[in-house]
Amino acid sequence: MFYKEKPFEDLAQFKGITIERAMEATKEDYNDPNKLRNLSLENYYKEANPLGYLNKENMIFHIVKDTNVLLFCFANNIKTTLELGCGASITSLLLAKNGVNCIAYDFPSEVLRFQTWRKKKYRLTNLKYLGLTAFNKDRNQYDAVICFEVLEHIKDPRETIDKLDNKLKPGGLFFMTISSQAGINMDYLSKLDPEHICEMTNGEVVGYIIDKGYDAVQGLRMSETRIYQHGNFPIVFKKRKQNEA
Repeated sequence: MFYKEKPFEDLAQFKGITIERAMEATKEDYNDPNKLRNLSLENYYKEANPLGYLNKENMIFHIVKDTNVLLFCFANNIKTTLELGCGASITSLLLAKNGVNCIAYDFPSEVLRFQTWRKKKYRLTNLKYLGLTAFNKDRNQYDAVICFEVLEHIKDPRETIDKLDNKLKPGGLFFMTISSQAGINMDYLSKLDPEHICEMTNGEVVGYIIDKGYDAVQGLRMSETRIYQHGNFPIVFKKRKQNEA
């Protein structure tokens, strides 16, 4: 597993610091709102600190989310996955460690260099990391696509959803999270994280995916005013086969 003490040991080796320093550094806030306001999203992630992705709060979230993804993959005989916006890529690392063939895309950054180093350390030949330019050239189709904490950073995510849909086999799984709540306390949300710029509501994003031929199989809750993600579980959609449309 890549949880508990192991991430801190890896970070310490990668950065050339003590494990104690690595654990302390994860408590630092890597999502500095003032820094985000002055940098483009791409430039911010080029400078992002891999230590911050593995703080205690994030680790608890990932343990629940990624274990859930792994169980879905086992239950649905998932052999290949594509992850867009992998960041620290704990999800793809966990899947690859358990035999899934994974490809993960993101901005080139210190975070991606750390994960590439980690992949080599664990000899995960079934895991590849590539920059976003290669994503548009990828003509393969996968058993599952993963898009966690990405869509809220895109003003209109429909084009991104279309690209992921083209790369997913019929009957495949689409794992996603979403923090878009356009029209609901947007002034507050933009101050909290100015890089959350999506202008579509959760309901509009979910509706767009369902209208493309998907069924939601996990992770949605509904209220009178909005659709939102349930707890730490990802939203999971299943792409209908042609005879199921």
